[in-house]
Amino acid sequence: MATADYLYLRASVTERERSIEVLTTSFAAGRLTKAELELRAEQVLLARYFGELMALTADLPVGPFGRLPAHPPTPAFARVSWLAVAALVCAIAGPLSAGTTAVPAIVLGQLARRQIRRTGERGFARATVAVVLGWLTILIAVAAVLLAA
Repeated sequence: MATADYLYLRASVTERERSIEVLTTSFAAGRLTKAELELRAEQVLLARYFGELMALTADLPVGPFGRLPAHPPTPAFARVSWLAVAALVCAIAGPLSAGTTAVPAIVLGQLARRQIRRTGERGFARATVAVVLGWLTILIAVAAVLLAA
C-alpha cells in the first residue's frame, strides 16, 4: 500500500484517541492555546479519514520522529485445528457409514482436543462434538446389535 493510500483509510477510534492525546500533550507543553485545543479536538472527533487526523497534528511534535506513535499490531486470529475438522467430518459420516467412521472420529477428536490445549488453536468445541457423536454412534450401533439378537 502506497503512503498516499493511508490518507484515505477510515480513521479508527484508537487513532482518534491518539490524536486527542497528541493535542492535549501539545496543549500542556504550551504549543496550543485552549481555543486551538478545543477546535482541533472537535475536528478530530469529526474526522472520518486518517489523512484528516494527520493534518490536524502535522504541525505538532508528537514524538521522536514527528508522527503518531506506532499503532499496536492487531493479533492474527488463531487458526482452526484441522484435526478437529477431520474429527467432525468423521463423526457426521458415522451414521451414513454404518458406524465405521465413529472410532476415527473419537480418536481424532481426542487428539485435536489435546493439540488445541497445547497450541491455542480454535476448534475445541468441534472436537468435543466429534467425540460425543462418535460415542453416540457406537452406542446406537451396539444397542441395535443387541436388540436384533
